Amino acid sequence: MKKITIIGLGGMGSNFITFVNKYLKKDISNIEINTLLVNPKELDKDFIENNVQKDEQIFVVLGLGGSSSNVLIELMDILKETNIKPYLIVLKPFVFESKERTKLANSTIEKLNNLDNLKIFENNLDKLCDDNTTMNEAMGLMDKNIFKFIIESVNWLVYSSYIIWTY
Repeated sequence: MKKITIIGLGGMGSNFITFVNKYLKKDISNIEINTLLVNPKELDKDFIENNVQKDEQIFVVLGLGGSSSNVLIELMDILKETNIKPYLIVLKPFVFESKERTKLANSTIEKLNNLDNLKIFENNLDKLCDDNTTMNEAMGLMDKNIFKFIIESVNWLVYSSYIIWTY
């Protein structure tokens, strides 16, 4: 069984972890999913080393544009020091949010653009829903899309490992 850890960073990461644990985790049978919430104010190398297994596939999920953007670089440095190369999944700010948040998000993305495992989700809710969709339902749709990406990535890794192993 493939083991993964999903690290939620900041408010969006916390909401995503809650959604996964409440609605999605129970429906996946071939993947053991560990979830870990990292509070940006309490980011600590020992905490990461004690709660993230090196043999698992690691996914870091967060929304950009707030205080988590600054902490993300520090988290990535800690993971690098511990020889953990995570998939990084970031969600851009909503189009209606302030220009400062968008500017901070874009600046963070520039710093991370050299990463192989970076997935950027646009926060265009109008593409996910219609006029009758509530904000809560729209957030759930975004969480499902992010989770789908994680599961597809894990299944691709399992599949590609199998191919390499059989040759």
